Amino acid sequence: MTTTTSTVPGAGPDPDTEAGDRPAAGALARRWRAVALLALCALTAALYAWNLSAAGYPPFYSMAVRSMSMSWKAMLFGSLDPRSTLTMDKLAGSFVPQALSARVFGFHAWALALPQMLEGVAAALVFHSAVRRWTGSRDAALLGMLLLAFTPVVASMFEHSMEDGALTLCLVLAADRYQYAVTRGRLRSLVFAGVWVGVGFQAKMLEAWVIVPALAVGYLATAPLPGLRRVAHTAIAGLVMVLTSLSWILLYTLTPASDRPYIDGTSNDNAFSMVFGYNGLSRLGIHVPGALGTASGANLHAALRQLGVSSAPAPAQTQSFGADGWGKLFGAEFAPEIGWLYPLALIALGAGLWFTRRAARTDAVRGGFVFWGLWFVTGILVLSAMAVPHTAYLALLAPPICALSAAGLALYWRTWLLPVAVLAEALWTAYLARQYANFLPWLTPVVIALAVLSLVLVVIAALRHSTAPSGGPMRLAAILGAAAMLVTPLAWAAATLDPAYGGNALDAIAGPVRFGFTAGGGAPTARQAAPAPSGASSLTQDTQLDTAQWELLAYVDAHAHTAYALATDNWLTAQPYIDGAGAAVLPMGGFSGMAPAPTLARLQADVREKRLAYVLLDLPGTFNMGFLFGNVGGGPTVKAVDAWVRRACRAVPSSDYGGPAGSVSQVLYDCAAPRHTET
Repeated sequence: MTTTTSTVPGAGPDPDTEAGDRPAAGALARRWRAVALLALCALTAALYAWNLSAAGYPPFYSMAVRSMSMSWKAMLFGSLDPRSTLTMDKLAGSFVPQALSARVFGFHAWALALPQMLEGVAAALVFHSAVRRWTGSRDAALLGMLLLAFTPVVASMFEHSMEDGALTLCLVLAADRYQYAVTRGRLRSLVFAGVWVGVGFQAKMLEAWVIVPALAVGYLATAPLPGLRRVAHTAIAGLVMVLTSLSWILLYTLTPASDRPYIDGTSNDNAFSMVFGYNGLSRLGIHVPGALGTASGANLHAALRQLGVSSAPAPAQTQSFGADGWGKLFGAEFAPEIGWLYPLALIALGAGLWFTRRAARTDAVRGGFVFWGLWFVTGILVLSAMAVPHTAYLALLAPPICALSAAGLALYWRTWLLPVAVLAEALWTAYLARQYANFLPWLTPVVIALAVLSLVLVVIAALRHSTAPSGGPMRLAAILGAAAMLVTPLAWAAATLDPAYGGNALDAIAGPVRFGFTAGGGAPTARQAAPAPSGASSLTQDTQLDTAQWELLAYVDAHAHTAYALATDNWLTAQPYIDGAGAAVLPMGGFSGMAPAPTLARLQADVREKRLAYVLLDLPGTFNMGFLFGNVGGGPTVKAVDAWVRRACRAVPSSDYGGPAGSVSQVLYDCAAPRHTET
């Protein structure tokens, strides 16, 4: 039943008819596959759009999108505030579609999530094309499309406004162009693959380069060209990729500092420090000069619990938010989001390389296993080595896992690989599902029953055909085995239709992970039936100002006609004013509060030159995002500004703008007024 030939059982071009079939049967098969493709597109769109109106606003980044939708300069530089004083701590690429959508439809949660929903449908379609180009199998292409669309973390991600959606689409587009280039030796297609990687770099920076080793090795090893031409093509495409990747960084670098916003995430206003340090090597524990520190997983977990966004049990009961360690991708937090098909993908990769071991160097199927396998392994290594602050990062692994799994099911169902994969997947599914035994408890028994039936049918087929299993029993065994392997991840992805299990704009979480179920199959907590964690709505779904905030803003507008409505000493305070009213608020210190912008001298100049009059400060000891970085109250620059404001500016009594005395956690200061002793 195993084979030692160099060909892959079932591989090669996918004819419309099998040997001996009538042409009419082939035409019917083509029509059914076209219907299936359209149905999958509609199903994917429905899944991602079901809760679009409740998608929520991504904390911090929604403020930048609002600013970018109001100002072309802010859009060009990815500014955090409407006056383009500071940038985000990321490149702006993935947020441009959101800002354009907000310009057209208005600033709504669904308008920000709409581009990601469309990117998700496009990614599924392009992935169908890439898998078909590789395997030559329409069935593998349809199955791969289904698996990608219904990977739990992917389903949650494309339902919300996250930059990882744009990255996933770009990498799938790069893979599709690569598959075309490597089978024909086309430089132009390989260059376009490099361009798409560069565009993906604008979305998630260095994360986009995880695919580069697979692209380079795959083309050098497989392209049907002489060695020197393969090297030349790879070098040219690589150069184009690097230039495309660095284009926005060069824009920042070549624009004089006085004509652009300060670059958040840095202490030296340098885009390279932000991209390659703060968002790059710092995640691996390597410090780059000029890059500010990043938050640890433990601090992030604690801060989100403080804000009420994470309803997870304490770290002793489940993995912490942003779990660390080389085994985290196989643990109770991350594996249910991305790893249900780990065994199938690994078995398919090993089998593919074994069955094609004697194939020609240019064999497309063999080359595809090299490409997708390298992408998978590289992604695993990178994500294992770095701190993963958000579950959406895991979507990087979805395309190679789904491509390998689809190829394994389509190409190997007539071999012993089918029962091996079914058994491995059943055991792995039972292990993972046990971590959340109170969620869809009927799933595991169904998986076990389907797996047993599949294995029994394989034995029956083997007894009937001693050389190779075939016929009706084997075909039915393949169908039942595929169902056993796929029903759980599909169910977890479908669970995102319920807002309680769909994640939020902060993190892509499908199912019960950190949503009221304890790891290890413990009893559900009191929040089990809640539509979302209680604090998530305050940070990710509500951008409206409350009555006190509207009254404060009205007071400021009535008493000062300056470029900035006011300044705040952290972005959490600024967000409702920018998101809810589009006010020109200056969030000092950027995301972490550590960015030295604006400096005390700059703020004093703004006050003297009547660009700024009011500053809204938290009371000392109030929680803010500086907690993530071990710096409550912000960095030295923000603290110096705060001290000067408290010393030199007049504290406005809250009763002046309608607030009840003694019940506020913030103080409004009028820096255009004479000095007044603070009470």
